Order: sequence, then structure tokens, then C-alpha cells
Amino acid sequence: MRTLPAFTLPILLLTLGSANAQPAKPAPAVPLIPNVVLTGDAAAMVLKQGSRDAPTHVSGYWTPTQRDIQSLEAVAPYFLRHETGAPRSDWNHYARQYAGFVQGGHKMIYVNCAFRRALAHDIQAALKSGGKTVDWRHKAFNICDGGENYFGMEYDVASHQFHHLSFNGPG
Repeated sequence: MRTLPAFTLPILLLTLGSANAQPAKPAPAVPLIPNVVLTGDAAAMVLKQGSRDAPTHVSGYWTPTQRDIQSLEAVAPYFLRHETGAPRSDWNHYARQYAGFVQGGHKMIYVNCAFRRALAHDIQAALKSGGKTVDWRHKAFNICDGGENYFGMEYDVASHQFHHLSFNGPG
């Protein structure tokens, strides 16, 4: 099966929608960049999750390379397809934040995931209500609740293994 680049999905959906006789409703804005590496304070903040487990006993932070992310991305879909309780949606439907941390002397990457449409909806709802929203490409998104729309997991760089898949609380 061939995977399309993230920016083609909105265009494809708009094209398919134009074939209907009725005018299509505008779709919520979907972030076009599927992932970002967070550094510094943002990397530390991504580990402070409200309604799900996150790494503990962190002794430091580091910046994952593009090669580290490519290795992680190659393994993640397989892990999620075979992990009990994994989200039903495809890996590519999630915006992802990556934060490198050190735990027990091991270089790890925390993967903070948000269903892209849910994230776009939450951002728009915050803006409409006059609330604050987060530039998720530069700051950690720490959203309480949301069930399988929001989850995190840890990746061990040396062993290429994922651990501790954890979802936000329901609601």
C-alpha cells in the first residue's frame, strides 16, 4: 500500500468532496507537519502529562537526530498494530512530538501523540472561546482527557523497542 504525504490528504478530501452535488462543509484545519522534535524546556514539559502516565526518574535530556526519528518511525506502526489496546487509527493520523530524555543511563525518546483532527478541533475551540492555545510545533501539548485521541509511549534508542503505551483519560 502506498502512503501519501501528509499535505495531500486535505487536498484529496477537498477534491473528493467537490464531486458531490451538495456544497461541502469546510473541514477543520489539520496540522500539516506530522511530527516535531522538542528541545529544552519544551522537552521537559512534554513529560508532565495530566491524565496519563509519563516517564519518571529522568536524569537529563538530549536532542534526537533525524536518524533517530527515522528509526523510531520505521518501528512505530508495527508496534501499534501488535500492541494490545493500541489506538485503532493509523499512525499517520497522529501529530507527534518527540523529546529525548535519559533514564537509567539509556537514551530514550518520549512520543507525545495527538489525533490530528482532534488536536485541530481543540485548538479551534480554544480560540473561539477566547482561551489560550499552544503552538504544538514549539511547545508541548498537555491535554487532559480525550481517550485514544491522545497518547504517549517511550522508545529505547539502543534496542529499538517501545515501552509504556499510555492513553489520556476518557472524556
